[in-house]
Formats: sequence, structure tokens, C-alpha cells
Amino acid sequence: MIQWEKPHLDVDFGEHRTQETFMIQKLFRLMQTGSHKNLTGSQQRAIFMTNFSAAGAIASYVGFALLYFILDKDTLFPVILVNVVAIVFLFPVFYFDFTRRYTLAATWMILGVSLPVFINLRLFLGYRGGSHIFFVLFSLLPILTIQEYRKRLTSLLSGMNLLFFFFTYRHLPTPELLSVFTPVMIKSIELFTMGFVLITIVLVFFINQRIIDRYEIELTEKRMSLETALVEVRNFATLDALTGILNRGHMERRIREELARGNRYGFPISLILFDIDHFKQINDQYGHDIGDIVLKKMVDTVAGKIRETDALGRWGGEEFMLLLPYTDAKNADLVAQKLCRSLGWVDHGECGKITASFGVAQWISNESFADLYKRLDNALYAAKSAGRNRVVTDNLKPSAKQILTRQAWREEWNSGHDEIDRQHRNLINSVGSRLDEEDPYQSPDWQTFLDQLTEDLITHFRYEENVLMEYGFTDIRAHHLAHEKLLGWITNLKNQFTTEPSENKPRFLYILEEAVLNHMLEEDIKYFPLVRQE
Repeated sequence: MIQWEKPHLDVDFGEHRTQETFMIQKLFRLMQTGSHKNLTGSQQRAIFMTNFSAAGAIASYVGFALLYFILDKDTLFPVILVNVVAIVFLFPVFYFDFTRRYTLAATWMILGVSLPVFINLRLFLGYRGGSHIFFVLFSLLPILTIQEYRKRLTSLLSGMNLLFFFFTYRHLPTPELLSVFTPVMIKSIELFTMGFVLITIVLVFFINQRIIDRYEIELTEKRMSLETALVEVRNFATLDALTGILNRGHMERRIREELARGNRYGFPISLILFDIDHFKQINDQYGHDIGDIVLKKMVDTVAGKIRETDALGRWGGEEFMLLLPYTDAKNADLVAQKLCRSLGWVDHGECGKITASFGVAQWISNESFADLYKRLDNALYAAKSAGRNRVVTDNLKPSAKQILTRQAWREEWNSGHDEIDRQHRNLINSVGSRLDEEDPYQSPDWQTFLDQLTEDLITHFRYEENVLMEYGFTDIRAHHLAHEKLLGWITNLKNQFTTEPSENKPRFLYILEEAVLNHMLEEDIKYFPLVRQE
């Protein structure tokens, strides 16, 4: 039995996978270029066995012709060999299911083998013995009616054993039996036998090609049907049925994937959430059919003015989300302003011109999608509250305080070195607890805290570098330069903060975030595999 491999498809059928679906996947897996490659393993083996048997029959008859006709040797061996090959040649008829598809051709093949076998058996074994052997062989023919090829093969082998029993039970005759026939009769019989079987061999090749062509047509039809079904399933899983853009589920997955990439590579990402103004009134006054047309027209307008790298999705009834990778808040605001003007210019016939409100927000490193969406939704709400048909961009960038104070230590942050991990946790806890105060900048010991933090960072950096040298970390030079850069920033900014604290608060928070959190997530993580494997 063929062991089918499970195909790897982009579509996950989940719990709705049926036997028919699974069979289509198996066929899809087998669809490759080339005629024989498009057939299953059992079909290829059957065709190979048929062609191999036919080639053996041709070789046997050529040898027989050389011995009998050219060298004029009346030996029994080539005749027996021819008949054995004929029996073997019959085997593919049992193995390959000709009976259901090509009944006439299968009958011709059976006669093409059975007739010369019957003539030769009677010729060399006598009337009685030859008839017995032939009827044993003929009794195997009903095996063709068995549908399952394993049972068919088992039955065939059982019958062959019985046939071989008769061969061994009776003594093979000597060539003297040939004396009852004249040489002309014998040669005529053998010529007829050879010609009939050779015609059958040609027929087998023709049938094989017909079968290949038929399977090619069937597989091509199934492939086209499957491809159409896959497109429909993929569209159903990812696209909004009305507008043809991404649905909310797939859009959210795209956003989360992009945020993960942003965390890894550090590029800016912005989101635009926009809503059609007074859309409920349009549905109530003109009907849902007109409302659907408005939605499609608005989507077409937006889709024609964004980049290929951007992603547009339907977020709710008349609410849409636009993902802008490699775009900061300033440029995202420009995009939103352009879209706001473009949508306001579109004429919707009896509905007139329809506007939309936009909210814009830039994602901050390590910010969760939930927090980003909250800021984005608030910006859209502000645009609606201010009179609609406008853009509001969120400027409430999360500070290091918001990021550091909400970070709980994660298992993947463990480097594998106990002391380094302890120092990392202490630094995060120290900065986080300080920033969690109501107004950390008004505390009288703020300068003391900054001095202590600088000293702790210097101690940690030096200790970490010594450990990495012991482990043979190859990128130690670049790591040291990153440490020096951060220490230079902090020392310079600490001096500025002492003289002008109010102006340097945002910059100092940025440095804290870079030194304590981002450095660990982006730089320190590079040596984790080396330390963990020790």
C-alpha cells in the first residue's frame, strides 16, 4: 500500500478537513512536470512491469528466432522459455486494472497470451496434459474481477503455485513428440504464436500511452479544480468578502508580525485608523446596497494612493486600518492628510461627497499592540469629537517609564550566566522603581540616583566584558564599543540634566531605555547562545 505524504499547503483546513479534501491534497502533491511523474507510485510500477515484461517477451522471441529459424535447432528450452515469458507477460494484466477502463484491450491481451500458451502446451505435453495445464492457467482469469490489487496478487500467486504443481507432477516430454507434426506445421504454428504475441506487445505500449494520457487529463482537471478551491479558501480566510481587502483577523496578524520585525530591526512603524463619517445615515437613507457601493469606492480610492509595502484592512463595519512600515508619525500624518482630502473629493452620486475621520499613531519599541491600538483609537475619537473630516495624530509617545515599569522579567532574557542575569534584573528593577514614583525628578536624591546608576552600569559592563572574554566571544570589540557609547551618552546627558532638567527629561528617559532595556534585548542577546551552551 502506498504511504502518502501529507502535503504542505498554505491553507490550514483545520477541523473541517474531510476525506475528499485529503485525497485532493494527495493528488496535488503528486502533480509534477513530466508524464510519468504525474502518476502515482503504483501506476508507475504497473507500467514499468508491463513494459519490462514486453521487453522480456521481445528478447525471448528474438532468441527463439535465432535458435529455431536461423540455426535450425529444434530444442525444447526456447519454446518453454517463450511460454514462461508469456505467463509473466500476463501478470501486468492482473496487476494493472485494465478491466474497468479498457475491457476490449484487456480481452485481447488475455487471448494474445493464452492462445499461444494453449497451442504450445498441447503441442509439447500432449492433448490431455496440455489441456490440464491450460485450464489451470485459464482458471486464474476470474482473478481479474477482484478490485483490490493486493487480494488480486495473492490469488494470482496461489493459482500460480497450483500451476507449478502440475508442471512438477508430470514429466516434461521430450522433443520426440514434435514428430507428429511436419516441420512446416511446426514453423507455421510458432510463427503464428510469435506474431500474435508481438502484436499484443505493441498493443500494450499503446494502452500504456492511452492510460498515461487519460491520467494526465484527470490530474490536470483535478489540479485546476484544486487551485481554484485553494484560491477561494485563501481568500475566504484572509480577505473581506465585500471590499476584497484584508479582513480584521488577517490584518491584526500582519500588524503583530510587523511589530515583531520592528522590534528586531528597529525601523519605525505607524498605523492609521479611519472611519467613514455619518455612514449609518447613508445606510438608513439610501439603503445598504448603496452603502456597500460607497465602501467599495472609498476602499478603491485609498488602495490607489498607498505603497505596495503598506497593508489595508477592514477593521469593522465602516472602519478601516492602514499599516505603514518604515514610516514615522510625521510622514504617517502626511499620508492621512492626503487620504482625507482625496476621500472628500470623491463624488458618490446621489449620496454626494462623503468624508472620513483619521487617527494616526506611531508604534514605540517594545510597545504592545493593545497599547498602540488604544492610543490610535483615542486619536480617531479625538478627530470625530473635533468635528470629523480631519486627522488627529497621537503625540503621547510612551516614555521609558511606561515601558520599563510594566516589564516583568521574562525567561528568554536569561543569558545562562547567573551573575550577569542578576545584574540585569537589578538594573531594570532600579530604573523601573525610580520611574514609577509620582515625580521622580523632584526627589532631592535624584542626582545621587543618577551617579549610582552610572556606577552600576560601569561595573556591569566591565564584569560582562570579562566574562565574555573568558567564553571567547568573538564580537567582544563591538560589544565594548556599544558599552562606551552608552556610557558617553549617559555621562554627557547627566551633566546637562543637572543644569537644565526640564528640557532634558525626554532625552534622559530615551537614554535610560536604550541603556537598560534595548541594549539588553538587542546587543546582549547576541552572546546568549554561547553562554547557554557551556
